[in-house]
Amino acid sequence: MKSLRLVALLMSGFMWTTALVADESPKPFQNGQKIVFYGDSITHGGMYEYYVQLFYATRFPGRKITVINAGVSGDTAAGGLFRLVPDVLVHKPDLVYMMFGMNDVGRGYYKTSTADEKTKAAREGRLAEYKSSMAENIRRIKDSGASVVVVTPSPYDQYSSSAKSENLAACNDGLGKCAAIGRELAGGAKQSVAELYAPMTELIAANPELKLCGDDRVHPSPAGHMTMAYFILKSQQISGIVARVSIDYAGKRVLAAENCRIDKINTKQNSLVFSYHAEALPFPVCQEYKDSAKIVPWETLNQEIVQIKNLPAGNYLLKCGGKDAGRFSAEQFAAGVNIAGLPTMQQQKSQQLLAAVINVANAARPLRDIAQLNTMLFKNKINPDDFKAADQYLDAFLANIAKYSPSNLKYNTVVVQRFRENRAKQPELLKKAADTQAEFYRLQTTEPYQMEIIR
Repeated sequence: MKSLRLVALLMSGFMWTTALVADESPKPFQNGQKIVFYGDSITHGGMYEYYVQLFYATRFPGRKITVINAGVSGDTAAGGLFRLVPDVLVHKPDLVYMMFGMNDVGRGYYKTSTADEKTKAAREGRLAEYKSSMAENIRRIKDSGASVVVVTPSPYDQYSSSAKSENLAACNDGLGKCAAIGRELAGGAKQSVAELYAPMTELIAANPELKLCGDDRVHPSPAGHMTMAYFILKSQQISGIVARVSIDYAGKRVLAAENCRIDKINTKQNSLVFSYHAEALPFPVCQEYKDSAKIVPWETLNQEIVQIKNLPAGNYLLKCGGKDAGRFSAEQFAAGVNIAGLPTMQQQKSQQLLAAVINVANAARPLRDIAQLNTMLFKNKINPDDFKAADQYLDAFLANIAKYSPSNLKYNTVVVQRFRENRAKQPELLKKAADTQAEFYRLQTTEPYQMEIIR
């Protein structure tokens, strides 16, 4: 019953989203495009943008897509304006995926669903600032020649009873207003929308035990980031087909082949052998994928179908590249077997790409940590290249934290320490980031292998 409820919930979310953004759907990424993901800590330290990049590397190996992380922890749409040129537009992006809201909404004003007039006014003030800042970001990005995709914010978990942090019981309702503002502004500017807020809120509200958010209720869990990537890809209306082949065993002939090449078909002793070369790779099956796939139908985006018609009745061993991949009946092969998640050579290549994209993400993080403090310095009219002035400001900043917010001192001390250690290393950090990206591109290949179906 629970699985049926999830399917119904997802279908209702899909219908709602499709009806809302059918004319505003983002276009799939094209070869050579630069896509900047611009936002707060959910982007700064997150993986969703890299999972999107990973999907493109597996599905379209011939496309070299550059994904650039421009998230800054603690940032807002208003704060982002201070770094829009030096941190976002400097890359001359084709697309900017922009997601703000979690820090803009003023979470402390949503401790309860009811609010006095002063709190209501504060809420409205934050939303008004969010709207004007988002509008200005959209205008400036468009003026640069890039297109904007407004990503509605990932939810705040006001539904779980097991999280360790205080529950701001109406915060996600406030984020819903941010999402509505984002949709309105994108529509008015004739830009696209990628919907996260609505479908993810439905999932979290109905199934708080799914843990799409961490214990702080703010930052998505690893499965949450994978689910965000899923909804971003669905918003692009990407085909779910990795490859698809249909072979007539009796006639020793290919009936259909989509995104793959088949040759050297041979049958002997109730077995079938052929050379298989897919032009795409399946998405890698990692723990985050498995956890996310429990709640959203990832398999619909990961279809590598092998159909064998007219096999003699019985059970068969599937071998891919000489290694056992699974056991299936003649009836299952006649219906079509999805081999995307099986231990094939294809899946092994995808696992290498997963490791490589994690390296890309890790190489980018020290640069994002530098950008976080640079943004603070820019806002306070301090030149980050003036180390003496920057250090004086940062010492005063930490002293102020120690005095007025001691619970946050440890975190901020670490942030400042990392900044001081890494700011002079930017050239080597940039080179490392470029090298990891080049290695990621290098692995975007497919290879033929022999497939055997043995009775």
